[in-house]
Amino acid sequence: MALYASGEDYLEAILVLQRKMGAVRSVDLARHMNFSKPSISNAVGLLKKGGFLEVDGNGSLLLTGLGREVAEQIYERHQFFTRQLIAAGVDEKLAEEDACKIEHAISEESFRKWKAELEGEKKRLYKQVVFACTVLSSFGTLSGPHQGSIHMVPAFWHNIGRTGDRIFHYHTVQPVDFFY
Repeated sequence: MALYASGEDYLEAILVLQRKMGAVRSVDLARHMNFSKPSISNAVGLLKKGGFLEVDGNGSLLLTGLGREVAEQIYERHQFFTRQLIAAGVDEKLAEEDACKIEHAISEESFRKWKAELEGEKKRLYKQVVFACTVLSSFGTLSGPHQGSIHMVPAFWHNIGRTGDRIFHYHTVQPVDFFY
């Protein structure tokens, strides 16, 4: 059975709710997605027929192995594109909406290559920053009128990959004029 973007959205929503609440019922999904109960019931039926979802005796929605695989794949894309858009300066709400559109439009191959390239860039940037910090720290402080004015402290290394344009920054105690 071919799975369309709307089916992927249902699976992703079930995954998110399961992580948040544990057991997920159709009413929880309807509330989360802001859809009517009949719409959810119809979608659940189609997802069951496609082998993506099961419903247990208590009415809890359970992702099958295939359903979980698709849901995690879509959720990974959603998170990735949301972070990238926010890092580019897009409003968080709009980034979420646009990420939801992009996650369905891009092929798995393109997504993996894009993600790998970005991670490679971050590793290269990290190595350059570590090198620059090493060089700067070997100078210590300048003598003369600027003595004690360079105190570079690398900060927020743990944010690499999470904050986009704020991959790193320095705290400088005083402004420094390197051209004196």
